[in-house]
Amino acid sequence: MAGGGRRAGLLVAGGAAAAGLAMLALAGPGAGAMLRAVVGYHLDRGLQIESLWATPLLVAARLGADITTAYTFRAHHVVGGAGAVAEQLATAGALAALVAGTWLTGRAARARPATGLAEGLFASLLLLLATGSVLSPQYLVWALALAAVALAAGTRVLRGPAWAVLPLCLLTQAVYPLFYDQVLARTWPGLALLTSRNLLLGGVAAWAAVALWRSSRVPATRPGRSARVGAAQQVALDQVVPAADEAGLDHVRGERAV
Repeated sequence: MAGGGRRAGLLVAGGAAAAGLAMLALAGPGAGAMLRAVVGYHLDRGLQIESLWATPLLVAARLGADITTAYTFRAHHVVGGAGAVAEQLATAGALAALVAGTWLTGRAARARPATGLAEGLFASLLLLLATGSVLSPQYLVWALALAAVALAAGTRVLRGPAWAVLPLCLLTQAVYPLFYDQVLARTWPGLALLTSRNLLLGGVAAWAAVALWRSSRVPATRPGRSARVGAAQQVALDQVVPAADEAGLDHVRGERAV
């Protein structure tokens, strides 16, 4: 089973690498400039107000703190001061989530080749969404898709977190676009809705990560376990073999001894 998990991981990694190389080949000489533009765009973005890190800052602003927001990169971001510090924390958190998600995915793929890869990718995405500095509403579509893949693969470990994505999507739809003007105005109803969505996202991400970690642990072998298993097997054998056949078994044992 471990070999199957490794093969699945290698196939996915190989497919991703092949797709990346194909895109670079199609881009031609401008591939490097395009890559720098994409990476630079995301690095230059600030802390989006829908992210988990921005939520306490918006609440603090509602209570009178000097928190500034600005419309940049076609979205609203918290800029300067506490926003810059929170953005650095978000970057560190996202990197930690990427490392943890990769590790959990490897463990799950080895433990359950049939479902582990889908479970690991789903949990990794939830961790990245919960820790990232940007949380656009369309990102939840990715989580919905991977939740469907994990359920279709037959997961039992992450069935709860997968179904919990549905209320997450409904709350996200309420945040944007239905009540987004109230979020921008920092009204208590708007902030309560955003906070509820983000708390649920953080809870579901932690739920998925812990469940995946617990389900993929290798049980430790205790001293004397083999002896106890052998005794249990002997008891089962004694129950299966009828008492009337004991004489025949004794006869066979005697012939072998001679």
